[in-house]
Amino acid sequence: MKQFLWIALVLLLAGCSADHSAKEPFPVEQDYEFDPSLVEALQIDQIQKLYSSRNKLVFYFVTTYEQAAFLKRNAAYLALRTVPDGYELSNMKLTLLDRFEMGGGVYYGMKIQLNGTGLEWLDVPELFTSVELFIAQQPLFQMEVGTVAFREDGVAHVDQFSMEQLKPIVQMLHERQK
Repeated sequence: MKQFLWIALVLLLAGCSADHSAKEPFPVEQDYEFDPSLVEALQIDQIQKLYSSRNKLVFYFVTTYEQAAFLKRNAAYLALRTVPDGYELSNMKLTLLDRFEMGGGVYYGMKIQLNGTGLEWLDVPELFTSVELFIAQQPLFQMEVGTVAFREDGVAHVDQFSMEQLKPIVQMLHERQK
């Protein structure tokens, strides 16, 4: 009976360690042909106060199904920097939003959310309108995101976004692919 319990324990531990290793990030796909022309951002002006304890920035964009899948698979290797300053914004989270189908094409809305403290974002530019996404330190694409400003008279982040705002962007990307 003891031998049976030991075998069960070893199998359980082996299963747990195998499951854990499956959660490791994929290696960066060096040979994928990412097309920056198939990415379009929703431009939202954000005028915020930079707080010492918590700050949040959110950017929305649309891309094709294939490129969205590539970005999700390689999310662990992505970094977002302001243009032209090159300031890297910390604690990035990439989220798939709604799926849009149009004329045989499949597109996904995506959200980039950044969280940081005032100390982490101490040197963030006071004003920027573009960001650039990098993968493994190599530039992937740049997007115009609207005016992002940090000022004393700014407010805490208020996310007033609806999926309806992405539909014209999907239409524009679909026309670009024709």
